[in-house]
Amino acid sequence: MCGCVEITPYFFRFRVLAYFADFFLVLMFTSVGLIGATMSMFFIPELETHDILPLITGILFILISFGYFTFAEAFASTTLGKFLYDLETIDESGSKITFKQALIRNLPKVRPEFVIIDLIVGYIIRPSTNQRLFDILSKTNSTKSAVDRKYTQREQSTIEVIRVVLSLLGIIFFLLMLLSYIFAILTFLTTL
Repeated sequence: MCGCVEITPYFFRFRVLAYFADFFLVLMFTSVGLIGATMSMFFIPELETHDILPLITGILFILISFGYFTFAEAFASTTLGKFLYDLETIDESGSKITFKQALIRNLPKVRPEFVIIDLIVGYIIRPSTNQRLFDILSKTNSTKSAVDRKYTQREQSTIEVIRVVLSLLGIIFFLLMLLSYIFAILTFLTTL
């Protein structure tokens, strides 16, 4: 047996919502970087071609997404989304994960469609734990935080609002990104 924490569907929902909150934050960081890249086109005439902007956007998203998830989990055992949902990432023995484990478990997070594949394959391999494939490969799991945080009612209400807003925005943008991929594929197929 893997020594994994069994994840209930209720807990799994929090894990998914935390991902969407983090996904939205990554998009916001990417947008800031994209604004900087766009502004640089005014100062560097060689970059005036707009063909480079999608490439810059893709590279920024990959670097920011992979960096954000990897460094946050390697050094703090949590991301902002997981923190809001009172979750943390641990190894199978219950200890803090290593940087190498954080690198492995976050590889699929460079692209939203890879996360979906990661979830599906992981569920097929180990349905009782609801682990992603790269959780299994890195021997890690997300679980309820061991830190017992005490909040006032007002603080708890504020955290709840932030959770809901970030998660909903993340879901909306995630779906929009997937729809744009589908539209791009269909457009490409019609040109064949």
